[in-house]
Amino acid sequence: MSEAQSDSKRRLFFALWPADELRRQIEEATVGPARHSGGHVVPARNFHVTLAFIGDVLPPQVDEVITAGAATSAPRFSMAFDQVEDRLFFTLLEKQIKLKREVYRPHVTLVRNLPSLRPLQKIEQIGWPVQEFALIESAPAADESRSDESRYTVLARWPLA
Repeated sequence: MSEAQSDSKRRLFFALWPADELRRQIEEATVGPARHSGGHVVPARNFHVTLAFIGDVLPPQVDEVITAGAATSAPRFSMAFDQVEDRLFFTLLEKQIKLKREVYRPHVTLVRNLPSLRPLQKIEQIGWPVQEFALIESAPAADESRSDESRYTVLARWPLA
């Protein structure tokens, strides 16, 4: 491996990573509003709830991030999603604009690049029994024509107590 390759940074974040069945439920419950939004629909394989965005790290730091994840403990919990919402702060979060912690609300991004604001739409409540969290690596999509889409890889998972 060349020195340039070994120094390439990796983009990491901690997230709640849903099981395939939950991804399917989210997709089925939100497919209508997502398709009619006028934006780019996020594929269900990319659904997640970001817990902490780490950003770019050098390869030697990845083990330190994994160690930090392994040292974290929290109880299991449940959450529910019951609406499709379009708010400015979601866009700001996607652009990595730092916001005060108290305004962050857990969410699953369904659509990117919305052309205009859309009204809130209620959906049938989707329960998520959260039993683990994961460290995810984000890389540009293999298809360069989709510059707004990422490819996510789960690097590690940790169960909640």
